[in-house]
Amino acid sequence: MTILRSRTALFKEWPLLLLPVFFVFHTYTENIQLLPLTIALELLIKYLLAGFLLAILFSYILRSIRKGYIFALLVLSINFFFGPIHDLLKQYFKAAWITHYAVLLPLIFFVLLTSFIYLRKTKRTFPKLHKFLCIALLLLISLDIFSLVTEANRAKMGITQTTPFEITNCDTCHKPDVYFIVADEYAGNTALRNLLQFNNDSFETSLKRRGFHILNGSSSNYNFTPFSMASVLSMDYLKGIRGINSNKEDRTECNHLIAENVAIRFFKKLGYEIINNSVFTIDNQLPKVRSFAFSLTGRELITSQTLLGRMERDIRFNLMTTFKIKSEITRFTNLEKDGITTLYNETIKEITRIHKKPVFTYTHLMMPHYPYFFDEHGNPNPPDSLLEGNQGSKRMYVGYLKYANARFQGLIDQIIAKSAQPPIIILMGDHGFRHTPTDNTMNYFYNLNAVYFPDRNYKDFADSSTLVNQFRLVLNSQFGQHLPILANKHYLIQD
Repeated sequence: MTILRSRTALFKEWPLLLLPVFFVFHTYTENIQLLPLTIALELLIKYLLAGFLLAILFSYILRSIRKGYIFALLVLSINFFFGPIHDLLKQYFKAAWITHYAVLLPLIFFVLLTSFIYLRKTKRTFPKLHKFLCIALLLLISLDIFSLVTEANRAKMGITQTTPFEITNCDTCHKPDVYFIVADEYAGNTALRNLLQFNNDSFETSLKRRGFHILNGSSSNYNFTPFSMASVLSMDYLKGIRGINSNKEDRTECNHLIAENVAIRFFKKLGYEIINNSVFTIDNQLPKVRSFAFSLTGRELITSQTLLGRMERDIRFNLMTTFKIKSEITRFTNLEKDGITTLYNETIKEITRIHKKPVFTYTHLMMPHYPYFFDEHGNPNPPDSLLEGNQGSKRMYVGYLKYANARFQGLIDQIIAKSAQPPIIILMGDHGFRHTPTDNTMNYFYNLNAVYFPDRNYKDFADSSTLVNQFRLVLNSQFGQHLPILANKHYLIQD
């Protein structure tokens, strides 16, 4: 058997081609708003090459093209489908022994070893299996094509663009730049007093001196970021969710609502350029930094489902937290810390960049959200304190909040001073501090909420406003809209 003949014959083993196509294409159709086609094609080519190289290698070892391709297909299948199977086991068996890598990895090795021995000894050529795999994979790919075409037709007809209220044109409206700044987990003064015995009056007073209006009783409608931001940007309550933070379907729905939402569509229709300095995908713009806290974007939507991706994420993280390897702790935490710095600096760059259109900039900074990287004086906290389990430290949260205050003041001062015309600035927490047990769970919702308008027209902003109405109020006050204000509701998302 020559290498050339082996390669030529392998191209006839269609499942080796169809399996990577199905795996990548299925993930792409489920996350078309979050996954650029170029990244999907790049990973598809890598998986196809890996599959054919494995098949060639095992064809020589097993002395059969068909056997080599079947074993390569088994290796690829385990890698591709480990994530969903692992998630299913964790869902139904919780923290049972069967979900542990110490059990699953030896089991995978046993399956591969016994399969290899069986293929080495058998004389079968598996024609029925080959036929079944071809038909099954072609059927699955066809279903995904149908789903993709159906969704494209819905978007073309405008079905996905409908809103629960009417937005009117405002051609004569003044169009200042809009800076939407989210300070993640920034609690309101009420909760800071109740839970942490800290008074944030000095920071709020400094904002008022700059012309901001503070909503003293503001609260989020959801106590976890993806749910809260999906509701804020959609200007509506979420429908059809289970209300569980770790639920994959809930997270996916929230990420899709954030990526394509009513608020962004309004500003685009008004001629605004959208700048994404957040940790989410917005308006087909991937985040500029990688965030471990909320959403997977880009290639991670595919690679995170694989065995190799899960091992990189879970085992490396567990080794870091168990053995407290300083270099790994530093590497991991620096990714988050550098991400904050990048988004902060990118926002400052946008202030002075010359734009042909008015700009809507969404900046989402993980401050004062855990990990608490700095104390109030800007000194780095010890690496060990940045690991899981220290979220509830009141002292460290307050210290990091004070540090964040100075950073937000500096950012706001630059926006006001360097903007070509007076801008609109929205500075808000997406939810409150939720790491301290309390009988009054409303403390988990109270958030910082400060708005800055060029005309200082804050009459519609009641202290008790909730975030679902944030952009309804902004559009009504500054862009000639007459949107109804929704009743205040709060949904406690389970962790």
